[in-house]
Amino acid sequence: MMHNAPHLHVILLAAGASTRFADGPKQQALVHGEPMLHRAARMVMGAGAALSVVLGAHARILQPLLADLELDVLFNPDWKSGLGSSIACGVRHVQSQHPESSAILLCLADQPQVDRARLQPLLEAHRQHPQRIVCVDHGPVPGPPCLFPRAFFQELAGCSGPRGASALLQAHCGQCIVLKMPEARMDIDTTADLTRLHALAPQDPVP
Repeated sequence: MMHNAPHLHVILLAAGASTRFADGPKQQALVHGEPMLHRAARMVMGAGAALSVVLGAHARILQPLLADLELDVLFNPDWKSGLGSSIACGVRHVQSQHPESSAILLCLADQPQVDRARLQPLLEAHRQHPQRIVCVDHGPVPGPPCLFPRAFFQELAGCSGPRGASALLQAHCGQCIVLKMPEARMDIDTTADLTRLHALAPQDPVP
């Protein structure tokens, strides 16, 4: 079980159009018998924090998948411009509706191996270094999941374009704690990716 983090707000990014996925929106594809979006939301809710999910393309199809979970569902009307606009949408919502938040954790809905246990080291690093950015090693440029303290909210709210928060991470690389999380490198973009995931040992269900 994760450390409770009452002032952490999780933003789950799920606004993309899934253009490379052959069988409809990938966010509704089943991962170990559960829609990917629902599973991702359920996993990150283990942080004991408020959760906002940013939808865009296919929002009408995907929103019902979250009906049984206590979270905020946001619609990013500018989703076609890329991940950055969804980050900005989520952060502006946190700033206005959850002003008590002292940190934001950005997660992607299509990283199915990022579960509660994988997120624990990020939360522990944040607890020990609350003024630092905590992110994950993705090779040359670190990436999600990534956790930003309040000092970076305004810059996050100005994100735009397809690169998400990568420019911000590069600009503040000296303030980043970069963790190893090989599981974060598996994301689901195609049906072949999903097949490879299912070929791995199935994960135990998380209550």
